[in-house]
Amino acid sequence: MQALPKPVEFPPRWDPEWVSRRTSVEVARRERLHTREPASGRLPPAPHRIFAWALKAAGIYRRGYRNFLDLTLTRLRHFPPLWPRGLDGLRILQLSDLHLDLDPALVPVICARLRDLPFDLAVLTGDFWDVSLAREASAVAGLKTLLSALGRPALGVHAVLGNHDTLQLAARLESLGLSLLINEAVVLGHGESHFALAGIDDAYAFGTGSVEAAARACPGSLPRILLSHSPQVATAARDAGFGLMLSGHTHGGQICLPGGRSLVTMEKIPAPLFRGSWRAGPLRGYTTTGTGACHLPIRFNCPPEMVLHSLHAAPMLTKSSQNL
Repeated sequence: MQALPKPVEFPPRWDPEWVSRRTSVEVARRERLHTREPASGRLPPAPHRIFAWALKAAGIYRRGYRNFLDLTLTRLRHFPPLWPRGLDGLRILQLSDLHLDLDPALVPVICARLRDLPFDLAVLTGDFWDVSLAREASAVAGLKTLLSALGRPALGVHAVLGNHDTLQLAARLESLGLSLLINEAVVLGHGESHFALAGIDDAYAFGTGSVEAAARACPGSLPRILLSHSPQVATAARDAGFGLMLSGHTHGGQICLPGGRSLVTMEKIPAPLFRGSWRAGPLRGYTTTGTGACHLPIRFNCPPEMVLHSLHAAPMLTKSSQNL
């Protein structure tokens, strides 16, 4: 039986009502897990363990592991609505689905890719660890190393929680100085140009994310960017006036057929939002394939990535183009 989390001291700014709801959901999830344990106390092999044995028997597990460590850098340009010209070219580095306790070899690879990479803001869009409370120390140690490699970008390092992240781990992350955005927002920028960066708690498994609360924390006149671990809240984000949303969670499928067709589907994630760039009315969005991997440190036909988003003001129309 999995041990219950140790008592932790929650940051005073956390909404007590949210803490209570999150705690209730976490307890219910643990109870559902425990009720599935057989009377003998011995659990059958997890499906991902059986899958790993099959890959090893087929002689392709090592190839999948090499793919897991073959981290790519994806560069994207966005033109969010009302983006200020004073922030033209702002660079946001996105890391997601790190699952830092899964394999210690990942963090040095990320740190190497970060070397000499310029960016103004770093965002981490959830799932800092995999599944085991027993490996919390490994996840925290990996994050310490990663935060050191990220350094001190001009607009900071901000994050949201994912469906694998518990309150206990969240408190540890904040104690390291990581800025978690939990249904809230911060105002960032320089000079006379600013924008609101908002983040919500996980909406996929915990259901404790609130786009509306995050939107209320954004000054009405500023452009808005939303961090959401799951892209499923795109419609709510569009209706709340967000111009750009950055997400992860799906891993792009992680194990795909040639051509990138995913073997995994998620009933809460509409297909257009599952991977890559998408739009919902005026809202632009991106769902990353993730930086790490879930359950098994392998990937096929779905490279891991860190993403450098470059934000630009819409091109100014000339008089001749206006008359076309």
